Amino acid sequence: MRALAEQLIKRHEGLRLEPYRDSLGILTIGYGRNLERGGGGLSEDEALHLLHNDLQATIDDLSKFPWFRRQTDARQAALCNLRYQLGPSTFRQFKRFIAALAADDYLTARLELLDSRYAAQVPGRANEIANMIEAG
Repeated sequence: MRALAEQLIKRHEGLRLEPYRDSLGILTIGYGRNLERGGGGLSEDEALHLLHNDLQATIDDLSKFPWFRRQTDARQAALCNLRYQLGPSTFRQFKRFIAALAADDYLTARLELLDSRYAAQVPGRANEIANMIEAG
């Protein structure tokens, strides 16, 4: 029964990987998952699954930088946090920050990170990340 029900739902709802408004104007994703109030949103397990997938994509992206793997665990975690929040293209705009990391110049990396619009927008988070990068 479960397999047949799943097959029917998949066929009737269709898969949409980006959020969309259904025929009633309700924000929806996946196979008809209602994301608005009363619709269930995500369970904590589903949110953790998304986090794990997104974090792995973040690590894979950062691993393209030759200097990433030689960083301490604390620096790697801080860089993952930063890249996760900014996304790949915005992260790559931090050219002086990235150059300082490549040169193992962690004081400059810290200062470059703190001298950014990002740091002005989320000062607490930016300070924590910058301190982790400098301290190693």
